[in-house]
Amino acid sequence: MTDPANHYSREVEVRYSDEQIDWMVARLKEHRGPAFIFLHNPPFSAGYHRVEWQNDAVLRERRERMVRALYEAKIGIIASGHEHAYQRAIFTWPDAVLINLVTGGGGSPLHNIPGPAQSAALYSEYHVAGSVVKPENVFTSQVFNFTHLRLWFGGGGFETYSVDEKSRATLIDKVQIDLKRYGIPKIDQHKLIIPPSKGPTAVLRPQVAPAGAAADSIAASKRLLSKPAPAKGRPVKKK
Repeated sequence: MTDPANHYSREVEVRYSDEQIDWMVARLKEHRGPAFIFLHNPPFSAGYHRVEWQNDAVLRERRERMVRALYEAKIGIIASGHEHAYQRAIFTWPDAVLINLVTGGGGSPLHNIPGPAQSAALYSEYHVAGSVVKPENVFTSQVFNFTHLRLWFGGGGFETYSVDEKSRATLIDKVQIDLKRYGIPKIDQHKLIIPPSKGPTAVLRPQVAPAGAAADSIAASKRLLSKPAPAKGRPVKKK
């Protein structure tokens, strides 16, 4: 929360950076349906950066507000980086789900993270905005990775792939998302929503301006182009 060079006091940083969380929560409250938040620093983690949010009272309060707003959306995803590894944890309520992704393994040197069992235990210690993280809903891996997310009417899902030194991709994690609680639009997805047009059925006729109306812009343009530029043809005055 404070810059290492101490250019600003903590009070100043908190006051001005609070605008960001206020703006985000307001936008979430305006939105109906699945919500996505992308940020750099992971609010939930089993690795080195876990303590940054966990030990800071201001960040804990902001995280609580953020997650509570996501809970109201019923299905939410937080995607962050900063930590160079892959971590996925599912936060659950009786009537809502939040998926936390840490996907910082895009190419920089990997960070050490605890083993799968210890990472699951660390995530299960989170109790934010009434949510629960079950150890079986946690998956972590110290690998270079990328995630492919797809959404469609009534559902969705994402798959995460590890990438080795020879650029070979291997599926390591897969999660299905149920969106049926929002209702499925009555649309046949195998047909075009708007049928192709056959073109105009009537002959278009040029419109004539009524008497007394101002001249059209084309006529004005032709008139201007028929005259030389203001600077052309003028003698240069010598001093």
